[in-house]
Amino acid sequence: MDKVISIMIFSQAPDTIGKLEADLHSLNFLTMTGIYPEMDFDNIVLQNPDIALIDFTNADNDMLITFDILRCKGLLPKHIIPVALFSINSVRRIPLNIPVVEFIIYPYDIVELEFRLRRVVNNDTETTVDDYITIGNLTISPSRYQVTTNGKPVILSYREYQLIKYLMTHPNRVFSRENLLESVWEENLVIGIRTVDVHIRRLRAKIGDISSRYIKTVRGVGYTFRSIE
Repeated sequence: MDKVISIMIFSQAPDTIGKLEADLHSLNFLTMTGIYPEMDFDNIVLQNPDIALIDFTNADNDMLITFDILRCKGLLPKHIIPVALFSINSVRRIPLNIPVVEFIIYPYDIVELEFRLRRVVNNDTETTVDDYITIGNLTISPSRYQVTTNGKPVILSYREYQLIKYLMTHPNRVFSRENLLESVWEENLVIGIRTVDVHIRRLRAKIGDISSRYIKTVRGVGYTFRSIE
């Protein structure tokens, strides 16, 4: 018999909570509720859910920030999988690289709801430490589309994420700007090579690499990502 998946619903909206609970029960999920900001985190740890389903339908990221701070401090188990619930309007105001494993658009199709929730649990059980690449205080998880520095999520655009992923998975190799355009900007776009420089500057600022500890400029050639001892 398959393990029953437990889901903690983080929301401020009683109507949304009620609908989610009814639908999830009909799909044989076990549900728990944490109404933000009155959530009892000790109780969350005690109940030990598999998934934290976080309601962003009002584009309020306070819940996710609180969730990540507590998890980084070791107050929440690392295995609790964060999944975001968006509305059509709120998804347009949320950064692409928020640290969640999956997202669901509300109002949702119940078949899709079940598929996405069961999929994240399935994928998580198959994730190994090899999925995480750590260099210095930077960590990237390619399967989760997530970059962290000192354990804190870094909010990146899609292209910034693709660029740092490419560099971190090819450490100590020197790439010309043309190489990076071909590998990261795969579409046939009419863009100049200085686009790479702009994205490198933004990346350095976001990961705190102002002194070029990680991303080194190789004069007359391009860039390299240095592995840190």
